[in-house]
Amino acid sequence: MDEFQFDSSVDDVDRPVRPRRRFGTLIFVLQSKSAAVSLLIIGAFIVLAIAAPLIAPQDPWKLGFKRNLPPSWVQTTSRPGEAQYLLGTDTLGRDIASRLIYGARTALVVALLAAPLAAIFGTLIGLTAGFAGGRVEDLLMRGTDIFSAFPAILFAIAVVLILRAAPISQVLNGMLVLVIAFVLIGWVSLARIIRGAVLAEKQELYVEAARQLGMSQRRILFRHILPNCLALIIVWLMAAISRVIILEAFLGYVGVEISGSTRGLDFAAMSWGGLFYDGRALIHANPIVLIAPSVCVILVAVSFTLLGDRLRDALDPRVRGSA
Repeated sequence: MDEFQFDSSVDDVDRPVRPRRRFGTLIFVLQSKSAAVSLLIIGAFIVLAIAAPLIAPQDPWKLGFKRNLPPSWVQTTSRPGEAQYLLGTDTLGRDIASRLIYGARTALVVALLAAPLAAIFGTLIGLTAGFAGGRVEDLLMRGTDIFSAFPAILFAIAVVLILRAAPISQVLNGMLVLVIAFVLIGWVSLARIIRGAVLAEKQELYVEAARQLGMSQRRILFRHILPNCLALIIVWLMAAISRVIILEAFLGYVGVEISGSTRGLDFAAMSWGGLFYDGRALIHANPIVLIAPSVCVILVAVSFTLLGDRLRDALDPRVRGSA
């Protein structure tokens, strides 16, 4: 009860301690070898995406006459690889290694925009539905049921096909269309998770104590209940980033054009999904076109998932206490 009686003073005491807690969380995460390796892989891909113009050996949009070249280490008598094309070239003579490097930028930009936006929307829906109850909860959850009835991949394809002819498809070279597609369908699962967590937290004694002390509903919701849902949100967010990256690759593989104009070709040239699409025709002549983006997608997706699991443990006091 002292925490609630001296709430303002506790706030002042807690402020200088928070940096230490965050530093302790980082140490706890790095104590796991899998999480440390995952963080290293994610960091490497982020650096690769940021420094793509400096690292890429060629212009990913540049067409050439040296088409369908094998990787540089393949030296056959009929068509040997060349040193300047590390992973060879595609059917249009574009450098595959450069397209792979720029693809990391596309995948991470889409994922790091779409997943947090979906998390914010889903969290707000779940918090409101679980805490308000009554008709508000019924209305929000029935809307959630409607969205959950649509298959996620088919819904994303439908959104892309509808928006690719709109002016919005020119924003961020077409990447904004993918962001919107995932946000519109990606929030559903988190909203259900947060609603369930809020319903459980509402029954805890600290919530009743806060109400008896005259705290506002907003303060109880965002100051006390929401922090207890943070671990769930973090885990969902990391998994959602992986799903967005896989979704982008899948849409490229099935040949869904992000934009109805020539900008769609630009997007395909600098995305892992575009490499998957081109790799279908080169699977026998140059299988590296499919293998390289597959390895990248797997590495990034698994790394974010493992890192999310470790962050969940770091934010759970029961696990921290037993570690």
